[in-house]
Amino acid sequence: VAMTQFSRTCQTVDNIESLVKKVLESDGGADAQELGKLVGETRPVVEKLRKKATETDLFGANMKEKVMALVSRWSSIDALASDVLHQRGVAIPDAEAVLAPPPPAPAAPAPTLH
Repeated sequence: VAMTQFSRTCQTVDNIESLVKKVLESDGGADAQELGKLVGETRPVVEKLRKKATETDLFGANMKEKVMALVSRWSSIDALASDVLHQRGVAIPDAEAVLAPPPPAPAAPAPTLH
């Protein structure tokens, strides 16, 4: 599971890096919104991988090294993406906001008896 999560996260970081370039070359728009969403979703995943690599024995030495290289790479990409989004006026949503289910529909008012 951790290897799959690691692989997916590497792919997402690659996508974010490409999107940063796209947003820099354009006025932002949908690409900037997508970039903000991806950054918001990726931050907690990278942090979770970092914690697993540094605070547990779930990974061997080789995997720990790969995770820490990803964390280092993510740090600079995250900073660049944040700057670009800030310049475009795009907020980065919290992961909870991005991943949370929609709020429940309001309950219909109870019928009143006359």
